[in-house]
Amino acid sequence: AHRVFGYIGSTGTPTASAVFPLVTEAQVPWIGALTGAGFLRSPFVPTVVNARASYTDECAAMTTHLVAMGITRVAFFGQDDSFGGAGLSGITLSLKFHRLSLMVDSRYPKGTEAVHSGIVAMLSLPEPPEAVSATSSRFCTPLRLWGRAHGAGPL
Repeated sequence: AHRVFGYIGSTGTPTASAVFPLVTEAQVPWIGALTGAGFLRSPFVPTVVNARASYTDECAAMTTHLVAMGITRVAFFGQDDSFGGAGLSGITLSLKFHRLSLMVDSRYPKGTEAVHSGIVAMLSLPEPPEAVSATSSRFCTPLRLWGRAHGAGPL
């Protein structure tokens, strides 16, 4: 009834999750979604034009680079929402392609500083991860401190 021609932009997977059913039901073009979420790509939706690579593509490139460097012990730390889930899916798929698996999957509630359980999960591993795929900078400072305490290289 509003005679919308199309939808331009939006940032983030949670926003895309809310917008996607609206634009597909109304059959209007959506141009420039700034998210790597897979549901905008598969199955193919001809009215959606993405503004960035998929999380799966980004994780595949990252994992290929890590494996080429000899890194095989990878952990995941991300927020517990659709964005974190999409990142987890991407890293898990790309590791599987290289016949590897995650050492640990740690999540924290979105919008909180509750990263302690992720640190504890990594400290409890028999060997520390060589790389951590994280969907947020909230984990970076505690991770750097943990890495320095355990003799890790540059993080």
